[in-house]
Amino acid sequence: MVEALAEADRLDPYEVEYTLYEHINPEVLTQLAGDEGNTWEFTFEVADHEVTITSDGQLFVDGVLCRTDLTLHQSTATCTCG
Repeated sequence: MVEALAEADRLDPYEVEYTLYEHINPEVLTQLAGDEGNTWEFTFEVADHEVTITSDGQLFVDGVLCRTDLTLHQSTATCTCG
């Protein structure tokens, strides 16, 4: 997610000056990771962007599809892009 947000701002990921945890509760990601087999969509705002994650692994930033291979891991509540 950070990589996609950095790309939207034309920055390198290390130049992003905020963390996702400032904008979302990581428990939400844990709950979504455990909701296998259901269709869901999670949208939140971070900085000046709207981010949407879908149950089928899509990541949108400001309505633009950025990734199709996003995976939530229940045990760590983190997102990884493959």
